[in-house]
Amino acid sequence: MVLKKSELLSKNKQPIKAIIHQDIYTMNNTLSQLQSWTESLELLDKFFNDKQNPLNKKNILREYHANAQIFVFSLRIS
Repeated sequence: MVLKKSELLSKNKQPIKAIIHQDIYTMNNTLSQLQSWTESLELLDKFFNDKQNPLNKKNILREYHANAQIFVFSLRIS
């Protein structure tokens, strides 16, 4: 007795790849990381849309570099 493996096919008659658990976990982690950026991005948007205050470019670069170092360090720990 020979059992045929049933495959799901797309509209173009191509086999559909099975989604493994690791892909689901990776997607969940990526979604969590993106959601954690929403507050920071809203703050940056508000900061750069404020045209009344002049921008101190050296101070912005210094703060950006410091925050980038903290972010990279936090990625290495986790």
